Amino acid sequence: MKEESGGKLVLDAAFGWTDGNQVSFPTASVTQSSKETQLLFVTQAGTRVAAIRMSSGLFEGTFTTNDGVVKTVRIEKLTEDELRAKIAAIKAARAAKVVVKPSADVPESCAAFSGQWVGRWRQGDIGQSWLWVTEIDVNCMAKVSYNRNDDLPKSFITVQIKGDELSFLCNSPTGGTCVFKREGDDLRASYSNPSGGRNSAVFERLK
Repeated sequence: MKEESGGKLVLDAAFGWTDGNQVSFPTASVTQSSKETQLLFVTQAGTRVAAIRMSSGLFEGTFTTNDGVVKTVRIEKLTEDELRAKIAAIKAARAAKVVVKPSADVPESCAAFSGQWVGRWRQGDIGQSWLWVTEIDVNCMAKVSYNRNDDLPKSFITVQIKGDELSFLCNSPTGGTCVFKREGDDLRASYSNPSGGRNSAVFERLK
């Protein structure tokens, strides 16, 4: 941060989505006068944000897209823990709109698979993986998506849950199959492919 004339402070700032991919940008400043403190910045997409600091400490104002659309904006300061909690709440709300609660006619053994699940395979540097089971009918046919990130799924497959087991092709290049079995409140996952590849994981339901 450096100060320019007229009470204007030029900021070192970054802007981006809650996935952590924030990118720095040069056009950000705070202007201080006897009456108000104004925050101004322009995003990478050319959106102009202008907000005034309120007595509550929040900044409130407008953002204007490069095609002239104007909307209101509120900016608040958060600790890292508060930010993580807000992101988790937003993702949970979005997930709740995707997952359809099974009807009372769906067998309990199948309905138990409903929801969003996350796990980490024990072997290999794969990172976390997400299993979505968004709809289950009375015949235990489930609408399923398996992803390497927690974005809302864009495509699904239909798989039948058999007993306490859900299995499907989860790695097309290797012909690998993932099998998920109920184990208490979790899912015990195993992976295998025709070349002898093996892996395992425990998937926990996201609340």
